[in-house]
Amino acid sequence: MDKREIRDLVLLGVLKRTPAHPYNLRKQVNKLAELTGWKIESIYYPLKILEKQGFIQGQVSHTGKRHRRTYKVTPGGCKEFQRLINRSLLYLERPTFNIDLCLYFLDQIDRSVIPLRLKERLKHLKKIQQWVNKEQDALYKKENSRFVLAALERILRIVKVEERFTHKLIELMEKDG
Repeated sequence: MDKREIRDLVLLGVLKRTPAHPYNLRKQVNKLAELTGWKIESIYYPLKILEKQGFIQGQVSHTGKRHRRTYKVTPGGCKEFQRLINRSLLYLERPTFNIDLCLYFLDQIDRSVIPLRLKERLKHLKKIQQWVNKEQDALYKKENSRFVLAALERILRIVKVEERFTHKLIELMEKDG
């Protein structure tokens, strides 16, 4: 799936659960950034595109002098969401990490730097694990979260495999001197 499809899937999915105004929508989308790898900078442009395509509809409400636009998914948006979910469930791509490419070129860099960078990588992997654990703890208290918990469990397993691999790579580098 390309970035546009991921963006549309996330936005339609969040809005399908509950209509939202741009500020809240952006907060919810950015909370999912760890799962999707997609963080949104500006929410207005993608909303404009989805509205132009007929997938969402904005409605203005007035509170005193404030005008607040709330977006909801249209029937066409529900169909597009379903299409994107089906495509996502069947989409198989080899998972890649930046380290895969780095391994190919390790012989071309100063070997003394590699263990230091790999140890730094381990710190980042720990941070991801801490985030997943925190999210899991928060979700155990909520209903209807078992599929999100499954996604978090998947991420945690991938990170743990990456962590084990990185430790082995550090050992290999230190052994080779």
